[in-house]
Amino acid sequence: MYLYFLPLDTGAETAKAGDVSATSDDSNASKNNNNNNGASADQTEVTEAEFATAASWVQRARNNDIILFPPQLYILSLLAPLLRGQAGNYAAERKAVADLVHGGPAPGEDPATFVPWADRVISPRLVGKLPDDSQGRAVMTLEYPGPELKNAGRAGDSYRVVVVGNMPPGPPRNLELLLRADVLPHVQAKPKVQGKGATGML
Repeated sequence: MYLYFLPLDTGAETAKAGDVSATSDDSNASKNNNNNNGASADQTEVTEAEFATAASWVQRARNNDIILFPPQLYILSLLAPLLRGQAGNYAAERKAVADLVHGGPAPGEDPATFVPWADRVISPRLVGKLPDDSQGRAVMTLEYPGPELKNAGRAGDSYRVVVVGNMPPGPPRNLELLLRADVLPHVQAKPKVQGKGATGML
């Protein structure tokens, strides 16, 4: 995933996130007053931008009001404490993101396995389920960079995991980004097929 910031101007510094959303909603209402439930006159789907804070999107995903996939939840969860959409503070919030991207390990994060944020490559892997979880959720680790970068010296995040429900078959539900050390001891590893149908454990 990539992060893009829109240019800052005087209006952006003084407008509130709620004002932006209200403007967007009014615009949507005027465009969709044909009573076609968000479709244009020819019944094709209309996709429009909606502006909200990172924390708002994370909360909506936790409430299952929207669908976020693990990479989206991961980055939004990390940005939520930094990008609060506070009027007049946008430049400072962006600097905090830059400090995160180019900074060092978080408190409690092992410097020996730390990978700078700007260099991380993550391919989530399903490692098992949480047997005591009331929602029957599974755990995805984030340190694996994917088969394309095997033995390339690249890595992801070995400090956090994503807990997710309904995977597979998806779409993902009830997602959370949690600390690996708090979750992995409780994981029931998924069965792994070995040889001619023999079942082992990871």
